[in-house]
Amino acid sequence: MSNDCTDVGARPSWREVCGRIGWACLAIAAAVVILTGVEVFAASVGLALHGGLSVEAADAIMLRARITLGAVAAIAVMAVIASRWGLLAASSPFLLVLIVFTNGHLTTAE
Repeated sequence: MSNDCTDVGARPSWREVCGRIGWACLAIAAAVVILTGVEVFAASVGLALHGGLSVEAADAIMLRARITLGAVAAIAVMAVIASRWGLLAASSPFLLVLIVFTNGHLTTAE
């Protein structure tokens, strides 16, 4: 039997399994990055309209960004180990955005 995913009886290689897990995790991480971006945008509009963002909310956003940064970094390392270069190329922009975002800090005004 060949080691092709289209063959019903074939078992996928560990590289294929890593690729599938990586793509699934990257999809979840992309959703979290988009959600965080929308939340930061909404908070900035609120601050522009003399609203406020609580310290706890700002800390929660930054914690979520740091956790997502760790997850995307793990995906990138797994992509290199499993030689999944497409996954590495797809995760790199998310990694760069999260690095820039987590190196800053959110301000609050109440």
